[in-house]
Amino acid sequence: MRERYAVILRARGTADPAEASPPPDLGVPAAWAAFEVQRALVLHYAAGEGQKLPQAAKVRAMLSTWAKAQGWGPVRLAVLPRLDPAEILRLLRAWDARRGAVGETVTMAYPLALPEMTGDTDGSPVSLTERLEYLSGALLPWYNDRLQELHRAAVLAEAPNWAKPVWKHGGLGEVLAGMPSRVGRCALETVGRVVASQAARREAFAALRAVWGPEVERLLAAGEPYPVVVQAREAWAENYAGNPPATGLLLGVAEQMAADNRRRTGMRYCGSTWAEWAAFCEEPAPAPWAGTYTDLQGAPTMSRFLLTYAADDGGRARQAARYVLTPDGQAVECALLLPARPNPGREDWSWCSFRLTLPEIVRAELARGGRLQAPDLRRTRAEQWVLDVKVEAVPRGERRGVPGRVLAFDWGLRKLLSAVVLQGGEPATVLGGDGAETAAEPPAWEQLSRPFFLRAGGIYDKLRELRVHAGFLRAKVDWLRHARHRAHPSEEERSAQAEWDAVWRRYEHLQEQLAHEASNFLLKMAVESGCSVIAGEWLGSLKSGTKSKDLNWRINSQIRSKILAKLRYKARRVGIRVTEVWPRGTSHRCPRCGADGQQIEDHPPCPLEKKPRRKPGAHGWAPGHAGTKHRPRRCSWFHCGQCGANGDRDYMAALNIGAEYLAEQAARHQAEHAGKRGRKLAKAAKTHRQGVSYTGASVARPFTSRNTWFPILSGRHGPRREQHGYRQWMRRGGGLCGWRGRYVRVVPTVCPWRLPVVA
Repeated sequence: MRERYAVILRARGTADPAEASPPPDLGVPAAWAAFEVQRALVLHYAAGEGQKLPQAAKVRAMLSTWAKAQGWGPVRLAVLPRLDPAEILRLLRAWDARRGAVGETVTMAYPLALPEMTGDTDGSPVSLTERLEYLSGALLPWYNDRLQELHRAAVLAEAPNWAKPVWKHGGLGEVLAGMPSRVGRCALETVGRVVASQAARREAFAALRAVWGPEVERLLAAGEPYPVVVQAREAWAENYAGNPPATGLLLGVAEQMAADNRRRTGMRYCGSTWAEWAAFCEEPAPAPWAGTYTDLQGAPTMSRFLLTYAADDGGRARQAARYVLTPDGQAVECALLLPARPNPGREDWSWCSFRLTLPEIVRAELARGGRLQAPDLRRTRAEQWVLDVKVEAVPRGERRGVPGRVLAFDWGLRKLLSAVVLQGGEPATVLGGDGAETAAEPPAWEQLSRPFFLRAGGIYDKLRELRVHAGFLRAKVDWLRHARHRAHPSEEERSAQAEWDAVWRRYEHLQEQLAHEASNFLLKMAVESGCSVIAGEWLGSLKSGTKSKDLNWRINSQIRSKILAKLRYKARRVGIRVTEVWPRGTSHRCPRCGADGQQIEDHPPCPLEKKPRRKPGAHGWAPGHAGTKHRPRRCSWFHCGQCGANGDRDYMAALNIGAEYLAEQAARHQAEHAGKRGRKLAKAAKTHRQGVSYTGASVARPFTSRNTWFPILSGRHGPRREQHGYRQWMRRGGGLCGWRGRYVRVVPTVCPWRLPVVA
C-alpha cells in the first residue's frame, strides 16, 4: 500500500482549533494523524487496491483552499513520503525564518573531499577511488559520444523549449547498456544541461547574424564588438517578444566570431593561410565568417568527470545516491551506487557508503532551516574526487525602513573598489488650496558617508609573482619535453609539471579569496548603512590590449565577474538589489555642479611655492646630480574647473554612479521611458540629474594583507644581501625560486561609526 503525509504549518499567533474539521476529499482514504508539534497538522492518505495516489501539487492546492475556508491565513504545505518529526520541525523553522526575514532563498554548494576507502554493501572495505574511476571510465566516453551526436542545428534550435528536468526529453538518446535506470537518468540530465548551454550560445549567434552586414564585419574585425551587441539587442526587441540574450553572452560570442575570422583569414599554417592551402589542395576556399553556429563552435567535450544527482528521487529514496543528515546534524551519511569493475553490467553495481563531516557554515545554515539539495559528483583539476553538497539557504535580511538609500561603488585598477553611501528619494505629493494633488520638489541627493577604498596592491604583487613563476615553470616543462628521447616523461619533468599545476591552483585560490572578501566588504557596508540597493558601473566592454603593459595586466587580472557573482547571491539573501548603470562620463563629470568633460590631474593641487615631487633620473644617484625625470603620472585626482570641487577620481566616480542610478530610477517612473535600458535609459536620465552634497576627500581605508612582507619563497640561493649584486641575485633565481609560502589573507575593515545610522 502506497501512502503519503500532507503537512499543514500555520503561522505564529494562529489559534489552535478545538477540533479539526473533516479533511477535504482527495479521492483516496484520508484521516488526520496524531502529531504533537504545535502549529502543525498532518493528514495521512493512502491508495488502496487498484487506486492511484493523487499528485502532490493537486493535494497542496486542495489543502490550501481548505485552510482558507478555515480562516487560518497564510499556511505552509508539504507532502512527505513518511512521517518524520525532524523534517517537519525543520520545515517549521525554515518557514519562520523566511517570514521574519527579507531576501530570497539561495542554493549554495560546498565541495567536500571524498575518502579513499569506504564500505561495500556487505560491509567489506573497498577502494572508493577505484570505484569512481570505473564510473568515470564508463561515462566519460558516453558523454562525449552523446554531445557529438547532439551537436546539430535541429537539436540546438529545439533545446531552449525543453521543459525541466531535461532528462525527460526523449531526444537525448538511450542510457549506457548495463547502467541502472536512475544513474542513467542523472547522466542524461548532465548531458542535457550541456546541450542547453550550447543552445543559449546558438541563440546569441543567431541574434548577431540577424544584423549582419559589411559594417558589422568591419567592427568585429577591428575589435569593437559592443556596437554590434547593442544593435543585436535592439533588433531582437523589435522582432521578438521574449527577452534578448544577455549582453555578456552576446559579447562572448561576438569575440569568438572575430577570433574565428582571424583564424580563417590571417593565421598561417607552415607559411600559408587556410585559403592558400585550400587552393593548393584544389578545394573550395573557406568563408571568412562562420555561417552557422556549428561551423563556429565544434561539439563540446568533457575532459573531467561530472555527474549531477538532480534527476534522482531525493536523498532518502536511495535510487542513485543517498544523503541523510545524522541525528546530531554534524555530518551527512552518503551512499553512491557505483560499478564494481570496468565495463560493468547490470549486476555489477553496488552501494558504497561513507560519512562526510559538514563544515561549520553548512551546519549553521541547516540549523536555521536550510535543506539539503541533490549533490554533484565531480573530479577537480587536481585529480581529486569531491561531492558538492548543496544547501537551500533561507533568507537572512532584516527589514529596512530607509527608502532611496544606495551604496555606490566604482571599479579601479590601483584601488580595487571605492564606495560611498548616498541618500535619494522620490518626490512627494502635496495638497493645494483647491484640494488638488501636485508633485513637490524632489528631495536633494545627499552623501551620507565618507568614501571607503579597498586597496589590493599586496595581493596584486603576489598574483604577479605567481604568474611570472608559472611562466618560468612552463618554459622549463616545454624544454624538458623537447629534450627527452623517450616516450615517458622523466621524474624532473613530472615534478616541474606538478609544481606548475600547484602554482596555478594557488593563483586561482588567491583570486577566489579576494573575490569573497571584496563582496563581503560591499555587503557589510550596505547592511550597516541600511541600503536597499548596491549600484556599480557596467564594464562588460572593457578590454585590454590598447593600454600600457601594467594596465593591461591589471585589467586581465581583475576578477569583476567573480566579485559581482558572489555579491549578487549574497545580497539576494539579505534582500538587497545589485544593479549596474551606464558608465560613460562618470569619471569626468562633476558630482557637485554636473559639468561634463572635466580634467583629471596628476596629483592633488599644491601651493604655488612648492613644486611637484621629482624622482632621480638614470644618473641621479651620482653626488651633486638631482636627476631630471618626473615621477610617473597617476592621473588619479579629479578637479572641476567650474565649481572648484576636487577629490580622488574613483571617489568622484562613485558619487556619479550613485547619482546616475537615482536619475535612472526617476526616469523609469515616466511612461515614455518605461522599458528602456543601457544607453537609452542613461540618455533619458540626463534631465533628472542633481548635484550631490560634497564633503571633501577622505582618508583611504587600506585593503592590505596580514603579511607585512612577502618572503623569498623557497629561495635556494639565500637572501639578496649574500649576493654580489641585484643583477646576479636575479640571475640565480631571486625571489621566484618557488611558490610555497604563507597564504595572503585579506581582511577589509569597515568603521561602523563612520556609516549613517539605520532608521
